[in-house]
Amino acid sequence: MSTPIARDPGPAPALVYDIVVRVMDLCGAHDDYALLARAARVSWEWNRAATRVLYARVVVAPPFKAGLDLRDRGAVPESSNFISASLPRNAPYVLSLEISGYTPTRPPPRNALAEALPSALGAFVNLRTVVFAPATYHAELFTAPLGVLLNSHTLTELTANAACADDAHAPQLVQLGGLRALTLLSPGRAVLELLPDWLARLAGTLEELHLKDNCGSVTPGVLRALVPHISTNVAALTLGLSYSLDDADVCAFLGALTALRSVDLRYYWQMRRAPRPPALHALRTFSAGCPPLGSARELADLGVWVRRTVGGAEALRVLRLRSADDVPPPRAPDGLLDHVARRHAGLRVLDLGAACVRLRRLKDVLKFCTALEEVCVGVDRRVLDVFAKASAHLVHLHTAALWVSNTPRAWGAAELEAKARTLLATGPPALRRVAINDRRWEAYWLVAPTGDMELVVRQAEVLLPPWWRAVDG
Repeated sequence: MSTPIARDPGPAPALVYDIVVRVMDLCGAHDDYALLARAARVSWEWNRAATRVLYARVVVAPPFKAGLDLRDRGAVPESSNFISASLPRNAPYVLSLEISGYTPTRPPPRNALAEALPSALGAFVNLRTVVFAPATYHAELFTAPLGVLLNSHTLTELTANAACADDAHAPQLVQLGGLRALTLLSPGRAVLELLPDWLARLAGTLEELHLKDNCGSVTPGVLRALVPHISTNVAALTLGLSYSLDDADVCAFLGALTALRSVDLRYYWQMRRAPRPPALHALRTFSAGCPPLGSARELADLGVWVRRTVGGAEALRVLRLRSADDVPPPRAPDGLLDHVARRHAGLRVLDLGAACVRLRRLKDVLKFCTALEEVCVGVDRRVLDVFAKASAHLVHLHTAALWVSNTPRAWGAAELEAKARTLLATGPPALRRVAINDRRWEAYWLVAPTGDMELVVRQAEVLLPPWWRAVDG
């Protein structure tokens, strides 16, 4: 009787490259650069897919150093991927370049970044996004790079601070064209005087304008000069803090921008309200930064200000209130929560940070806003026991972040994890991520050895890109 000959099954089937690319994109979206680096060593095909994501974003962000080191030659930090991204085989993958942090203030040759930046920009032929916003810098750091960017045909997003928007560089900066998004950090008079003409040249492409941080130089006259050039094309706007502007100025400005879908403002308490709120019928996203509020009247006025601003936005989908000075409001305005439950049932994201919400108000919001996908609020510890039941009907809710203000001292990591596991196991069917204070958990389905589906809950790992680890660690 002959023995059957075992046939060689041949090489294992390879994954389709398009699937590999999607897997790498997901790794990059979650800042899992360690996994990307390991994936790049699997095969040449995986290397090509991982490299495309590894070098899509290049960041140079030197950490702060106390004192002056005379032996420091201003080398690019080892945590940055800038040097390897500048190699000919990797340069075409670069889509975004960010220069931030504490770059050297000394001139070349003790400033390696200043020497390497112009040639690197010339090699990044597919560059779309540029962020020039260092906290410290040499005065001539961006003089040559701006000249290189003038010849770019791919640049669509630009973020700049005083390092390249001062008196010396602003005339060159405003020559950049074809931008879809423009962000100016703490803009000064030098660039604001040239901004109307710049926006006129960008009218055919510009969709987002963001004036962030200290906007004290932005006056009512500046806003009026901008309106003719952005009234029908800008869909996303950010306006930082300016005590030169009152509510009437801001409301008149917003009301003149008919295409607005996203607005981010900085609130400060004022004695007088705008006579007429803006009619932002197309608004989908509203965000606001708030200073510390010490009295009940200030808190109530914040709620009135938000309600008046978004009152006409019937299609509002995202509402975010954040603390501008790391001091959250002690309590979310009750009137605002009533307004949300009554007027904005289609809301998908409610983010009030750590501002405490009364249990009854939270139940009303969860009851009427049935399209909610993300919730972030401050709560009393009792909410942890009733949140799953109160939100069980929210079939789209996938993320809940709860800042519990009065946890007992006896509660440790085990107690918080037990609460999170209960929420994930008994809460809405789509709930996958829960955060309680500064701890995060995530749930996902796995196939058990028996073949049954099993819900697994684990504490989420907080991932940092390599260039931020030296700063935060």
